[in-house]
Amino acid sequence: MVEKMTIEKLAEMTQQQFQEVDKRFQEADKRMDGMVKKDMFTEGMDMILGEIRATRQDVRGFRVDIAGLEERIEVLEDKTGGRQRVNV
Repeated sequence: MVEKMTIEKLAEMTQQQFQEVDKRFQEADKRMDGMVKKDMFTEGMDMILGEIRATRQDVRGFRVDIAGLEERIEVLEDKTGGRQRVNV
């Protein structure tokens, strides 16, 4: 009889331990899912920010190009004495 109670008690304790471990794994799984989603979000945001930075650089480049063209137009206007259609 003592042996039977011990086996039942051991089985109950094992089941409780299994449930605790299972619960910990589920919690860890949820945290990992959150981290993966956060990492994916972070990567996406980094990619978007990279595109924004590249676009800003392009815009700055265009501004420099436009400024350069404006200067060339002004020089041509000065040389020709006014605004005329010029192919640049």
